Amino acid sequence: MIFMLFDQLTQVARIPTVKIGTSKANRLAEKEFTNARRLGIPHEWRNFSIGSEDWKMLVEYAWDYQLTPDFTELNDEIFKKIYSLTLGIPHCLFFLVEQANKYCLRKGIKSISIAILDHIFDTKFSMMKPAIIALRHGKLDAFDDIMTLGRGLDKEVKKLIKELLKVADDHNFSGVEARAILEQIEVYLPEYKLTQKETRTVKRLEKQVAMIPSELPLDDDGYEGVPL
Repeated sequence: MIFMLFDQLTQVARIPTVKIGTSKANRLAEKEFTNARRLGIPHEWRNFSIGSEDWKMLVEYAWDYQLTPDFTELNDEIFKKIYSLTLGIPHCLFFLVEQANKYCLRKGIKSISIAILDHIFDTKFSMMKPAIIALRHGKLDAFDDIMTLGRGLDKEVKKLIKELLKVADDHNFSGVEARAILEQIEVYLPEYKLTQKETRTVKRLEKQVAMIPSELPLDDDGYEGVPL
C-alpha cells in the first residue's frame, strides 16, 4: 500500500520519489510485479573487491576514526588484513574499527595493531564468521543466506543463536552481559524462528537491557552530566 501511495504521488502530482531499503525490501518486489517494475534496474548485492577504488576510499575513511592516543598509519599490510577480516562488506569494516577503538580505550592500549584487529574478529565477529569464511572460499550462496536475501539463515548461524540463547538461559545473565548477547543475536531475530523457551529468554534479555542505567560522561570535576 505504501508503494502504491508513492507511485500515485509520482503519477498524479508529478513528484519524483526514491525508494531506499535493506535487502529485505527485495521481498516486496517479489510479491508485486508493479513494485519490481518501478524499482528500476535490479541491484546485485555483492561485497567490494580488494582492488575497488570505492573500497579503498571506505577503508581510508573508516581508518581515520582512531580514538587512541597514537595514530596507526594505514599501510599495505593493514589494508590486506582489514579486507581479510571483512571481505569488502562495509558494515563489517566499520564494526571492526569501532570495536577496535573500544577495546584499545578500555584496555589502555595506545594504538590499533593487526593483532588487535585479529582479536576483535575472533571475539566480536562470532555471528558474522560463517559469512566471512564462506566469502573467503567463494561460497556466495552461503553469504546470501546469512545476509537474509530470502533463503533463510545459514545452519551455522542458527546453531550459534541456539547456543547463545542456551547460555543466556542457563546463566540468567543480566546487565552488560545480557546486552552483549542480545546485540549478537537481535540482527538475526527477524529471520530466526524462536521456540517458546527461546522467546522467553529473549524477552528476559530485553528486560534486563532496559534496566541498565545510562552511562553519562564525567566532566572535569568528576561529576556526571549531560553534554550541552
